[in-house]
Amino acid sequence: MTDISPLQANDPRDVGGFSLLGRLREDGPGPVFLARDAYGAEVEIAWPHGDGPGDGGDRVERVVGALAGLRAPSLARVV
Repeated sequence: MTDISPLQANDPRDVGGFSLLGRLREDGPGPVFLARDAYGAEVEIAWPHGDGPGDGGDRVERVVGALAGLRAPSLARVV
């Protein structure tokens, strides 16, 4: 079973209709959260550091755009 750490004081509590339940890990780009949608499904949400030009935001936007178009049984859906 995966260890889930509590949310930190500066973490959001919800993102785009998903309720954050805790932290799963800290990846290079940023933290990965365990979240639940309105129907009770659990998902992972990666929260990349930097959200504007010059601080990685442009790169994040390009990567997310590319991933959102991919479909394969072994890949998680990007929303």
